[in-house]
Amino acid sequence: MNTKTQLAGIRQQVFLDRYSLKDEKGNPLEKTPEQMWKRVAHGIARIEKEEDRRKWEKKFYDVMTDFKFVPGGRILSGAGTGYKVTFYNCFVIPSPKDSRDGILETLKQMVEIMARGGGVGINLSSLRPRGARVKKVNGFSSGPCNWAELFSVATRDIIQQGGTRRGALMLMLWDWHPDVEEFITVKRDLARITGANLSVCVSDKFMDAVKKDADWPLVFPDTSDRDYDQLWEGYLDEWQKLGKKIKVHKIVKARKIWDMISEAAWASAEPGLVFMERYNKWNNNWYFNKINCVNPCVTGDTLVSTTNGIRSMYELYKESKPFRVVVDGKNHLSSHVKKTGVKKVFRLKTHEGYEMRLTADHKVFTTKGSIEARSLVTGDKILLSKGSSFGTLGTKDEGQVLGWLVGDGAMKKDVATLFFYKEEKKELAPQFALMVEKMIEGEQTTARSYPIAPQYIDNRDIRCHRNLLY
Repeated sequence: MNTKTQLAGIRQQVFLDRYSLKDEKGNPLEKTPEQMWKRVAHGIARIEKEEDRRKWEKKFYDVMTDFKFVPGGRILSGAGTGYKVTFYNCFVIPSPKDSRDGILETLKQMVEIMARGGGVGINLSSLRPRGARVKKVNGFSSGPCNWAELFSVATRDIIQQGGTRRGALMLMLWDWHPDVEEFITVKRDLARITGANLSVCVSDKFMDAVKKDADWPLVFPDTSDRDYDQLWEGYLDEWQKLGKKIKVHKIVKARKIWDMISEAAWASAEPGLVFMERYNKWNNNWYFNKINCVNPCVTGDTLVSTTNGIRSMYELYKESKPFRVVVDGKNHLSSHVKKTGVKKVFRLKTHEGYEMRLTADHKVFTTKGSIEARSLVTGDKILLSKGSSFGTLGTKDEGQVLGWLVGDGAMKKDVATLFFYKEEKKELAPQFALMVEKMIEGEQTTARSYPIAPQYIDNRDIRCHRNLLY
């Protein structure tokens, strides 16, 4: 740990500016990567048991030396400093609600994340287009591009992320939005939106229209819909699935939009292009959330249907492993459960007796669409997962064996026994012996000292099967 890595030129400048620990005046206290690695290793090892910390601190340090393993920038900058900064580089926060309060709430979330060192991505497609009527104040909307400048100014001139760099912001707009043409070309004016990167979200339908040189409608939901304020979140496909109306504001050639993107990117290096529909199709978590949305939060005692039975979120959190969750009879791979913090919770209870505790911003599927828990009212109808509650893996034979074990069986630490009484033993006992043999075929890790076959017990009119548990 005494060898010092010598940095020079731009490498030294980046290290001192972005990753070295600073004093109160902003002067770097760490002059070499070794000092940074030592701090980071010590900070990360604090999560381990006290008796194991020194061992893991050395392991973490060793793997970082000579840049063999390079953690994310926010980890290098923040771990071990004692400051309330994030170890995550990037965050995506929900699209703002289409109101002044909603936009300012999103701005507040962005500022708080950036102040702790995180970069932020926001999709502005939820905001009504420029010139759209705002009935409540008898006015007209300025459109997402003008609001984008507010987020840009806050990022560029106000926020310094975690004390080490200015804010980093990505703003996006869908290909169907009426203001997409302005969004594509806005950065050709070098004085506008100078504190954010821009990207257009494109769909498979749009790309198909480009290939066919077809017309492309620029649309937006009917803002006069009575459910608009509550249900509109910027996802046009979900709005249409609810049977809600959209208004066509303009029809253009898809290739015109495509050419505008290409020409603007050549002239000003932006906007970028994100194949968002394809991105969501490839997303492992497609079945419960969109890519540009935060994860829902539930309490540790919440029960989840998995392929290994009903498990609590706290049990899954302690295991810290990926698992397969069962939704509507189908199983899907999920990442490991993460602890997001301590928050106030709501208790959701249905007329039938189902009950769940969840945070205010947790989205609940209802017959009216996805609604945050804080907005639910008495009488709302909740959609529940249907199908196999104890998983989808396994066979009918395995289900019968496990059912008999629960009903007429016994379990010890390493032995399971199935009991068969009187007439049952003649027909069922041999059948279950074959089922058990098939279940454990190829699974045993030690040699079995007895065959899997019915064993008659003299002093009781029963037969039983015994098998080691693995």
